Amino acid sequence: MSGPSLKSCALLKRFIRDQEGVASIVAALLMLLGLGFGVLTLDVGHLYLEKRRLQGAVDAAALAAAGDPANAATIAANILARNGYAQSATVATGAYTPDPALAVADRLNTDPAAQKNAVRVTETVSVQGYLAAVIGGSLLSNVTATATATQSPMVSFSAGTGLASLSNGQLNAVLGGLLGTTLTLSLVNYQALANTNVDALTFFDQLATQAGVTAGTYGDLANTNVTMGQMVAAIRAALNIHPSGNNSAALDALNLIGLQTPTSVATATGNIVNTSLWQKRQIGTIVQQVPGEVSLNLFDLVGAMARAYGSGHLVNAGTAISVPVTNSSVTTHLALGSPMTSIALARVGTSITTAQARLALTATVTNVNLGVPGFLSATISLPLYLTLASGTATVAAIPCQAGGTMATITAAAQAATAQIGVVSDTDLKNFASNPTVLQPAGIVTISVLGIPVAVTASGSNTVAAGAPTTENFTQADINAGTVKSASGSGAGTLISGLAPNMDLNTTLLSSGGLLTATINSTLNLTVKPLLRPVLVSLLSALDAPVDTLLRSLGLRLGVIDTVVHGVRCGTPTLVT
Repeated sequence: MSGPSLKSCALLKRFIRDQEGVASIVAALLMLLGLGFGVLTLDVGHLYLEKRRLQGAVDAAALAAAGDPANAATIAANILARNGYAQSATVATGAYTPDPALAVADRLNTDPAAQKNAVRVTETVSVQGYLAAVIGGSLLSNVTATATATQSPMVSFSAGTGLASLSNGQLNAVLGGLLGTTLTLSLVNYQALANTNVDALTFFDQLATQAGVTAGTYGDLANTNVTMGQMVAAIRAALNIHPSGNNSAALDALNLIGLQTPTSVATATGNIVNTSLWQKRQIGTIVQQVPGEVSLNLFDLVGAMARAYGSGHLVNAGTAISVPVTNSSVTTHLALGSPMTSIALARVGTSITTAQARLALTATVTNVNLGVPGFLSATISLPLYLTLASGTATVAAIPCQAGGTMATITAAAQAATAQIGVVSDTDLKNFASNPTVLQPAGIVTISVLGIPVAVTASGSNTVAAGAPTTENFTQADINAGTVKSASGSGAGTLISGLAPNMDLNTTLLSSGGLLTATINSTLNLTVKPLLRPVLVSLLSALDAPVDTLLRSLGLRLGVIDTVVHGVRCGTPTLVT
């Protein structure tokens, strides 16, 4: 090996063994690493602060826009600009569903047809870095923030309600018949129920306790059968927590109903009140804002339970109807179709429907002089069959205007038909098919010159379904329990409208022989002219009392009544 090569090896070995200055080298390397971490910490901290600032601005924009989804884009842009963000944000409006089972991104339904009760705002900005470029990083970083806010105003309302002109006899006969019992409540009891509301959320929480479903959702409660006794106990407990109206008189009425109603009377909660807006929420987890703001009327609850349980049953209302015609009486049988929820806690777009109903009436007048010698005291029996289709009421808007409209309901009255004819009790309650109406109907049998003659009548009249009517409710209307009505064409004259087209016919029940011509002349010139005014008077007198009786079922002849019990306007809230 040559001399220079040996010298190089010796120097290398000496360098490896020499440890002088090592600390300086390590320190330099650590300083470089520390500088890198410092750069990252400074820039990451800056990005974090900018993210917090952007998130705050986006939250504010979403909350402001949720108060007016129709102008969400403009409102969000203004709020962001005030916070120093001029970039165009992405703004989406739609219907928010607070369902934990849904992915966060799917909880806002942005379909154009969906109810607009929520706004989602997304903003992305570029943030300037400070020292990242020193270690090869980018000077600009994108920061994104998203916020979703919803405002969910709610209204509690009923379709088909009111106690106007009702008597305790009619109410006891109809509601008792639907419940399969005999009720003995006084009109004061019913008025106390009608004048008292119960806080909706408190009632449902107490009802869940009574029904044993406290671990489930409000949807589970809607599908659970509850008895009248459980409902009464829940109302009583809720009124003790949040008193309302004349509690003492209302509680007395509830106690009577609870004692007089069989324990077998039960129906699903969802048949009584529509609570679909809460169906995914766990019972007891909804934060109460103002107790009583959204409430339910006690008379409506009792009536809804009776209608739901009694649907498909035949109710003999006896002589609950009376008319101002001398020597007259009216017997009534009625039946309701499938249970329809006529009370709701609702958002915009929710509809409730009144029940289908059928009535068979027989109006009788005694001691009628038909001008037939020897037969001056005839008894006339006029059978009538009435059908009422379902009416509908829908929440059109909840504007929550202080001093103005709080809620807007569109209501469409049901179609109704009246016929002169006989329907059997079996057909009356069978809503699976149209009943057989026996026409013409025999109304009186008389004797003319010793020959028996049957007089029959036939006719029909229809009130068409009404076009949707817009009804605006102010806070004063809500406080007063104001009932507003929507009518179909010819409402109020369904039964009296039979008179103009009523046909009267006579049939000789045995051969008149040579007297046939004389008998027919007597019938045409005397009997029919005397009979028709009696029938017209009877028909004209029936509209009002039948309409009144139907109110106990939440129904009317060609009319739908609506009343708003409360509105919760709510405030925009951030959601996930």
